[in-house]
Amino acid sequence: MADIADSRQSFGERLAQWLDFKDAISLYSVLHGGLSDGASRSPAVRARAPQEELRRVRDSIIEAIRTDIQLDVDGAAGGAHLSSDVEGEFLPYHRSYLTHQRSMQSALSNLRAQVRATLAEQSSSGKRLAALDSVLEQSLAARERSLLALLPVLLGKRFEHLLRARGAVMAEDSIQETPSGNWLPAFCRDMQAVLLAELDLRLQPVIGLMDALGKEVTEQ
Repeated sequence: MADIADSRQSFGERLAQWLDFKDAISLYSVLHGGLSDGASRSPAVRARAPQEELRRVRDSIIEAIRTDIQLDVDGAAGGAHLSSDVEGEFLPYHRSYLTHQRSMQSALSNLRAQVRATLAEQSSSGKRLAALDSVLEQSLAARERSLLALLPVLLGKRFEHLLRARGAVMAEDSIQETPSGNWLPAFCRDMQAVLLAELDLRLQPVIGLMDALGKEVTEQ
């Protein structure tokens, strides 16, 4: 882990680096009373029970991560799910990570649209917030994808580092073990932790909308 210095730029200045001219116009329109074309294209799907749907989607994604055979810690310890031609290669793990990312993107995008639709029906302020979230989701999507795409790349470097370190230990001590003996279960746990952290990150906009929806319902 590296210590990262706090940015000297304001939130607005940093956000501006993620937006192009067209995005800025859409954002300006929403903030100053109008609804942009991007906001009006949000799917009009109503969530009958947003809290229950949030829990269902989140639990489903977590279950998929924890039951992924590629990340099975016990199987990794014994090398049960590794064949001789893929043992020591990161590619299967990379594919697995990308699969989970696509699942998260699809499920949470639909959930976010559902919560927005419900929030927009509550009041004029709820409608404006929903429109703002829609514009931000569309504007930041490309940058978000590019940054999250770095996670499996970094995990690949971690995988190779652990593999080389294990090989050095085996060479030094003349230990005859398979590479999956010690380090691979730890790597699988690390990969699961990163996936769960990414899920928490992706859920933040939805949870924010849910909080706003809860306040709207309470005030009514």
